[in-house]
Amino acid sequence: MTIPEISLHDAHVHLRWGEVTARVPASGIQIGHLGCKLLSTVDKLPAELCARWDSTLGTRWRNKKDAKKRVSQALEAALLLSGQQGLVLWDTMRSGSDYWRPGKLLLDVAEVMPSGTPVSYAREDCLCPPRSLLDEFRNSNMSFGEYAERYAAYLRTHDCLHLSLAWVLLDLARHQLPVFYCVDPYIPDYADSREAFGDRAYRDRRWRLPELRAEGYHRFVLTEEIAKTFAAHGVGVDVFAVDPTFSTARRFRCESGLCTRSGND
Repeated sequence: MTIPEISLHDAHVHLRWGEVTARVPASGIQIGHLGCKLLSTVDKLPAELCARWDSTLGTRWRNKKDAKKRVSQALEAALLLSGQQGLVLWDTMRSGSDYWRPGKLLLDVAEVMPSGTPVSYAREDCLCPPRSLLDEFRNSNMSFGEYAERYAAYLRTHDCLHLSLAWVLLDLARHQLPVFYCVDPYIPDYADSREAFGDRAYRDRRWRLPELRAEGYHRFVLTEEIAKTFAAHGVGVDVFAVDPTFSTARRFRCESGLCTRSGND
């Protein structure tokens, strides 16, 4: 496969990939990540965690109804914040049913998006966690931090990140917001945002909900690695965390060693 060439000049990020070229303003690099599940569908939630969420989030998180509508509303919120014209939903799951990939839920979501909103689907196997790593994580007591560290190492050593930047630029050049999705829900405060996008290894970070080890979402690692690779080119990235449970999207500005959330979102 031809390796894409990416460069920064004239306040734009330029892509040349064989005969394909693209040009995106350096101030307009954006990506999103989506977890299709609602918080209420997570099995065996500890009672003390449920009580804490009731106190901090209200009881709306317990609602299991209208998943299709809520996913659609959350994606609409991300699209509105980004100012893009459409969505490209990137599947990052190594395995799954047609329901998820892109399947019934996401196809139904596209149908209830505002009329005329372009929604397309994409998948590249190299973005998915390796089967061997998934099996080891599921069949051992490996921490999510260790899993995240090994997934990130895989991405860094297989040209995945360089290819990911190219795919992101091609989407943005068409005014489409690339959103990377997996099954796991968006869990508020699963990670410490003060540690995100910095140099601290994933295995050494503070993961605040070890009781939800299996619900840790690899798409967070993928989007962080993409953003940090752009930052290495001197380019900041807006990352949209799409939250179907609350039908919203949260915007984070990510630059080298720093991640800040917009207080207006």
